[in-house]
Amino acid sequence: MFFITFFFGGFGVHHFIRRHYGLGVLYFFTFGVMGIGWLIDTIRAFVAMFKTSSEPQTGGHRCRQCGRRIEPNRDSSLCRHCEEQMEQDYLQISKHFTRVIDEVEKGQPHLEDYLRRFDILNKDVEQMWDLAQDIDVEPPFHQSDLRKAMDRKFAEAVSTRISMALEKSQITMDTLKLKQELMALTEELIDCKYHFPKYAELIAPMIEKTKETLNKI
Repeated sequence: MFFITFFFGGFGVHHFIRRHYGLGVLYFFTFGVMGIGWLIDTIRAFVAMFKTSSEPQTGGHRCRQCGRRIEPNRDSSLCRHCEEQMEQDYLQISKHFTRVIDEVEKGQPHLEDYLRRFDILNKDVEQMWDLAQDIDVEPPFHQSDLRKAMDRKFAEAVSTRISMALEKSQITMDTLKLKQELMALTEELIDCKYHFPKYAELIAPMIEKTKETLNKI
């Protein structure tokens, strides 16, 4: 792992190998956090290499994460250090996941903000599932359940926007203003479909719904 970190660590290869995809992407685009993260990781890998080589060669097995020898009586494929680190990473991602969920629940002024947060939540769940497989923890959401909940939340946000526009028009008796708001909502949905093509199946019915409401006016 030392040589991989030394030669390719600036591009985050060692993190991709360990399935730390978030760190891998960060290192790739910042060249190892401006070289500082790469240098620290290289030093750690260098020290770990000597620690591993100095350990007794009988009994136990090696950690599949860092290569250190694991105590013979430890029933895990991870050393204690890596397992503790993964548990901390999992806890941090869980906290971030909860925080973003709260933001979505509060509602966003623009529909694209929902979709951006959906992307963040999906990435968090992917990382949590990867870590959960290693440390035997059940994540709070399955990806399929999360997607259903997010789709429902997006549909509710669009329906709320339509309902609010209709209520305002009934109070002010301004059908022209209502048409303008619904047209603006339709354009916003079309922009969402363009910028987030993977949510196209979710957005398309919403566009039809706003157009249908417009035709009834």
